[in-house]
Amino acid sequence: MYRFRTKFSFRIGLVLVLLASGCRSRAFGLPATSRSHPRVYMDSDAYAVYSAVLPQLWPWAKLDASHLVIRKETKAKLVCSLTGEAAPDASVSQDTNQSNAKAAQGAANRSDPGDIASALAQFNQVNRQKWLLARKLNISRHYTLISAAELRGIDHHEIGAWDLFFQHHGDSGGWIQFSAVGFNPNKTTAVVYAEYACGRHCGGGALYLLHKQGNQWVVGEAPPNSCTKKRVERQVTGF
Repeated sequence: MYRFRTKFSFRIGLVLVLLASGCRSRAFGLPATSRSHPRVYMDSDAYAVYSAVLPQLWPWAKLDASHLVIRKETKAKLVCSLTGEAAPDASVSQDTNQSNAKAAQGAANRSDPGDIASALAQFNQVNRQKWLLARKLNISRHYTLISAAELRGIDHHEIGAWDLFFQHHGDSGGWIQFSAVGFNPNKTTAVVYAEYACGRHCGGGALYLLHKQGNQWVVGEAPPNSCTKKRVERQVTGF
């Protein structure tokens, strides 16, 4: 009788734990696995785009950082639009997307306005969720993929968090974060958001437009858009 009660109590306890766990997941509207385990981003064209954009970013272009620190999780829930227009959406008509893209006709690049609009629509679609970057960059510099957990102190503006970061990554100039990449259907035009943080009051971000020439992605001039952050640059610890 004692053994039966023990087994019965254990089973009841296990069921209650599982039910409680499920309730916590539903309270946030997403399964626990969706929140804590984003899928790995495997698009090889996206990594080629990242590799083309990295030399444009401040830690590389201005500080000549020998070792780059890149945030492993992509920046999600971005909704970028061309300035003065609603964000292109795959559900609206092509005429609407074409009209939205007219603001980009003067951009110094070889991308068709319709390609820009479709790439931006796909960009807004793919960035509804976070992705995890893999070590697939083709660049000439060493880099480290750093997790959100390792940057928690900086994200929460804890005192001394940046000093601790630069103790470990003094040659990095800060950290870089990408969005997922939006492409036009033929993958000849790409749109990506990239930002960098280099201190408590140091950083910036912008939407980048790229056009594929042969096998190479070339960074062009992005049209006016709603996803460009003002750059605030200063000398950072470690340089």
